[in-house]
Amino acid sequence: MRFAIVGCGDISGRYARRIAETAGLELAGATRVGPGRADALVAEAGGTSYPSLGALLGDDRVDAVVNLTGALSHATVTRAALEARKHVHTEKPLALTHAEAQELVELAGRQGLVLSCAPATLMGEAQQTAWQLLREGAIGTVRVVDWGRARVELRDAVADGREPRASARHAAHVVEALEAIDRSRRNGGAVDVASDFEQPAPMEWAR
Repeated sequence: MRFAIVGCGDISGRYARRIAETAGLELAGATRVGPGRADALVAEAGGTSYPSLGALLGDDRVDAVVNLTGALSHATVTRAALEARKHVHTEKPLALTHAEAQELVELAGRQGLVLSCAPATLMGEAQQTAWQLLREGAIGTVRVVDWGRARVELRDAVADGREPRASARHAAHVVEALEAIDRSRRNGGAVDVASDFEQPAPMEWAR
């Protein structure tokens, strides 16, 4: 699967290197509003420096977009990518309101596309793998964690025709919960919260 990165801030180098190093993934390129950042990123990790988001989305070689823009732009860039029929993995939050997050979930569904969101959910494969290894005493003291699984999981979800473990539905639910917390803070009391999100069961081997 060929990924292209939108947004070339500090975290983009880690994403680009993980994509370039992982079998079955390829970095198609990157774009950014600020001059020079995309050029530097692809010089290190490979791919094309696209002059604009439109140019990136117009490249038929790009299968999926990694949205690393600022939070204010997450929903706009993700929507544009989905409308261009690209799968998307976006940094958190999925959107700034639950209504907008839910709209993106529904758009991905209508387009038949996979939409995932960082960080990987609590029940995600990376976390489950870590828990299993810790329980088995297979590794020593954990000092640094660098999750690179989400892009592989997106690729596998596309191939399997299923929802990714780091699902957009879960990410939308997180925004929903944060909105409720904000309402409670502003109102100075409890608020009613209703959600149809069901947390996925752990994988059998990770229970």
